[in-house]
Amino acid sequence: MNPRYICIALCASLALPAGASAQSNDAKYCRALMDTYRDMNSSNQPSVDIPVAMEKCQSGSDPAGAIVIFEKALKNAKVTLPPRP
Repeated sequence: MNPRYICIALCASLALPAGASAQSNDAKYCRALMDTYRDMNSSNQPSVDIPVAMEKCQSGSDPAGAIVIFEKALKNAKVTLPPRP
């Protein structure tokens, strides 16, 4: 087998677990942000973006996109963000 293909296969196999870990960390952080937002904003009407972010976070379809929305809302409310895993 060509050494070049072996190197490519090896690099790809090493990169896959790292990508999965990043996605898992995004999902955990997204849930932490969502919980923080819910605790902070239990009685107020959420902005239009928040229900969309909650759906993205809960379904796991786009936690990175939801993180941006939650971080902005929490920073605007001057709430300390939870630590990122």
